[in-house]
Amino acid sequence: SVPDHCSIYALSDAANKCWYQACDHNHDQQCDRCELLKITLAKIRTYIEEYQTDIAIRDRLLYRVQQQVRYIEDWKAHLLRTVHQDQSRIDILNNLDDETIMIHVDWAMKW
Repeated sequence: SVPDHCSIYALSDAANKCWYQACDHNHDQQCDRCELLKITLAKIRTYIEEYQTDIAIRDRLLYRVQQQVRYIEDWKAHLLRTVHQDQSRIDILNNLDDETIMIHVDWAMKW
């Protein structure tokens, strides 16, 4: 019921029929923590815009805030994909017969 938490909603694209899937529920609820994050980030932006008089510093700070917002959104998307992919892995494992194996290759980059 929370749009930020629904993998079907988040991973669907209403503009592309190939990537669209309808949910069997409404998205009429909000997560207090997700909303608090949005409110906090908006307040930080507003504070910088209102109280930073040096234009160069204000622009630099706003750019940094926008970068951090993007990083947070990317992290949330990563977590959602991870949950969705893990559920797919579990579904595959549950449907294997006695003659079939699953090979998982982890291509994650190591630093």
